[in-house]
Amino acid sequence: MKASLFGGRREVNISEFNGIVKNRESVWNLVTDILKKEEYLVSLKSEENRLNNLYLSLLPWKELDVPLDFAGTQKTVFQYGTIPSIVDWNSVVAELTEKIPNSYVERINSDKDQHYVFFIVHRENEEECLSYLQSKGYSRATFSGLTGTVAENIERINGRISEIMSEREKTIEKIKNMAGHRSEMEVLYDWLLMEKSRLEATEKFIKTKKVFMIKGWVPERNAPDVKKLLESKFVVYVEIEEPGKNEEFPVLLENRGIAETGEPVMKMYSLPSSREIDPTLLWPRFS
Repeated sequence: MKASLFGGRREVNISEFNGIVKNRESVWNLVTDILKKEEYLVSLKSEENRLNNLYLSLLPWKELDVPLDFAGTQKTVFQYGTIPSIVDWNSVVAELTEKIPNSYVERINSDKDQHYVFFIVHRENEEECLSYLQSKGYSRATFSGLTGTVAENIERINGRISEIMSEREKTIEKIKNMAGHRSEMEVLYDWLLMEKSRLEATEKFIKTKKVFMIKGWVPERNAPDVKKLLESKFVVYVEIEEPGKNEEFPVLLENRGIAETGEPVMKMYSLPSSREIDPTLLWPRFS
């Protein structure tokens, strides 16, 4: 059996509605808890993306067995970086050895874009060594805040990503377990919308100690009778105005015959704009 094209709204009896409104603080706490869990999921995803990017940046250096925070000794400088792959590596090694005997350079890895290298040089020759390498396109690589070897950091990253996956699954499961309270949250949502509408309506009142003014809408055909009735029963002045040129006004559906049967469906979802055609006029074509 196919599901109904239009699902009906759930009915709530007055006692259930009042009970949820009375205990709205506890329902709101559930909503807040879900929102916090969603924020946590976002933070986990952000951390996972950061770790994946860090993993990819470390991967070419995997064979470097020197701690990433090592910068040399009292008399030597240790540094690592990249050189464009279009540069002939053998010539770099030969020329650097010839120009600066107190230096050592080694290639860790290469790909289609660059060579991954490190060098050791006596501190007295540091500037000369850097000047030569930079002439070959050398760019220093840094991994601020990381300690230990690349392999150790990759292991830590993989471990943390596994933890994140586990935490994500647990958090999602906790949110699913709150599904039983969905109807209460929906009722609270509807009540809050009604309260919002009520407060917005009170802002339309202009009042003093003895008089007040209120604006509202009434069907055009009923306007004269409403004015006559109000002025006959109360000390009141009623003024009738046409809607402004671009002013939106409430929609009142009025159809006869088979088109009228489409009105409940239309009201269940959303009424057309005051400037649009009434879709229920097309209802007979689809009936």
